[in-house]
Amino acid sequence: MKTKNALIRIEQYLGIAVSVINGVCEFTYDGKVCRFRDSDGDAYNFHIRNMTDHSDPQSDYFAGYFLPNCTQFLHSLKRPPPKYPPGSLVRGKANKRAKRWGFAGKVGVVVDYCKYGSYEVLWNGSGEISGALHGRDLEGV
Repeated sequence: MKTKNALIRIEQYLGIAVSVINGVCEFTYDGKVCRFRDSDGDAYNFHIRNMTDHSDPQSDYFAGYFLPNCTQFLHSLKRPPPKYPPGSLVRGKANKRAKRWGFAGKVGVVVDYCKYGSYEVLWNGSGEISGALHGRDLEGV
């Protein structure tokens, strides 16, 4: 991704300004130091670490972690909004997993958004809340 586009995406998604010094783009967000490098207009080496954590080359400890692209970099800092917010009406898709678990074609209301794209759904007629169902097995009504 081009550095110019990465800077625009970061400013739009997180609402903060990024400082660029000698090819290193750096900012802090929610107690984390975030940086990436710029070389010939390309952004690479997306890195995140805690503010209080520092690398120690003598003990071979390197603080933080690297991410392969800007989207994962941004989503690790701030989760994207859920595809189906609580209160949305959804239907179980007619795929293999939904048929096996018995919710294919059923209609329900999203009760809660869990981690990593899974949802708890209150199915119509049953009165019980399902376990964590992934968003790829649901469709909006």
